Amino acid sequence: MAQLRLLSIHCNTTEDVTGADEPYLKVGGRQVWSSQSLNDGQTAELSGVPPVSFSRSIPIELWEQDGGFLDPDDFLGSWTVRRRDAGGEREARFNGDDADYVVRYRVKR
Repeated sequence: MAQLRLLSIHCNTTEDVTGADEPYLKVGGRQVWSSQSLNDGQTAELSGVPPVSFSRSIPIELWEQDGGFLDPDDFLGSWTVRRRDAGGEREARFNGDDADYVVRYRVKR
């Protein structure tokens, strides 16, 4: 088994043109983190997110929360973390819907 540890998320460019995003992360289909406000140039630490165990690979998805039924959440992208990524820090980039985010993570075997 390998373990995924999320380190931080950095917003280069928000998806919302009217201000801050309300991003959330899913790992393996389960929401593990969310923020009520992340704007251009801001970084959020993810040290409070517990490590996630996986065997070969696990997907990370980034979403931006919107208004619900009439305005569904925006999918900003996915990244597959693999067991072979073990070692130093890695980066996942999410740039769907004109957003630009970077998530730093580490994998341990």
